[in-house]
Amino acid sequence: MDLFGLHKPVIGMIHVDPLPGTPKYSGNIKSLVNKALDEAVLYHSLGIPVLMIENMHDVPYLNRNVGPEITSLMSIILYEIKKTDQATDRNSDSCRCK
Repeated sequence: MDLFGLHKPVIGMIHVDPLPGTPKYSGNIKSLVNKALDEAVLYHSLGIPVLMIENMHDVPYLNRNVGPEITSLMSIILYEIKKTDQATDRNSDSCRCK
């Protein structure tokens, strides 16, 4: 079975650091976003065509009772990763990140 046009795709997972509204949040949104972007660039440079993100480090888990700050920041991180992937794609043919 082909997925994403690849016979055996590899999906890179970006584990986002603790987000605002969770007990282990560090208080620095900029570094949190930059770390996720650095990981995306690393995966891109290695030719990983598909990325996912998750808020694995938001422990203890809030169990479906999350505030809008979490979903908002996850959306911002995805948006910034997409912008980075598009910029990298214009400068290189090494990866098909879309």
